[in-house]
Amino acid sequence: MTVLTPRRRAAHQQHGRIGAVGAVLFIAIASVLIASKAHARPDVRQMSCQQVNATIAQSGSVVLSITNTRYSRFVASTSYCDFNERARQTYEATADTPRCRIRYICEQIIPAFGFN
Repeated sequence: MTVLTPRRRAAHQQHGRIGAVGAVLFIAIASVLIASKAHARPDVRQMSCQQVNATIAQSGSVVLSITNTRYSRFVASTSYCDFNERARQTYEATADTPRCRIRYICEQIIPAFGFN
C-alpha cells in the first residue's frame, strides 16, 4: 500500500476534479456540435418552394440537403460562383412542389479548346 503525503493526496484529488470537469466539458461541447450540425443544413423536402428560394436570396449562398445522402450549394447569383464557374438554374422537389425552380447552382465552365 502506498502512503500519500498531504501534498500528493491534494494532487490526486485535483487531478480527479480536472478529469471530471474535462469529461463534462467534452460532453457539453459534443452536444452543442451535434445539435448545431442537425440545424446546419436545411432539407429542401421539408420546405416550401418559396421558403427555399427565400433562404437562398437571404443568405446569398447556402448548402441544402436534397436527400438523406445528397446535398448541394445553392446561390442567389453568379457573383457567388468561382471565377471558373457559372450559375445554372436547377429544379428540386420541395414539400409543396415536385419540381421547384430553385435559384442557381454553380457549375464548372469547361473550355471549348480542352484546357483546364
